[in-house]
Amino acid sequence: MAHSTGNTEAEHIQHDTNETSHTDKVRDSISSAKHELRDVANTAQTKAEDAIERSSEQVQTFQGEFDSAVRRNPTLAVLGALGVGVAIGVVMQKRN
Repeated sequence: MAHSTGNTEAEHIQHDTNETSHTDKVRDSISSAKHELRDVANTAQTKAEDAIERSSEQVQTFQGEFDSAVRRNPTLAVLGALGVGVAIGVVMQKRN
């Protein structure tokens, strides 16, 4: 029976070692996944910030060009605004 008890203790130690090894692997996997997720989030944030900055620059450029066009041709700007107003009025009238 002494032999059996020694065997059981060795199996128990081996089982504990396997559990610890498995637990460590799971922890390492979770840690790795956290780091990868953090990297992906940082990359996405950087890309979003770059896109917002580019869009803002494009809007400012377009606004500057539009302002210049209106200053060069105020009559055309007024006629264009009038045309847009008439078109909106026609569409709204047809809806009723």
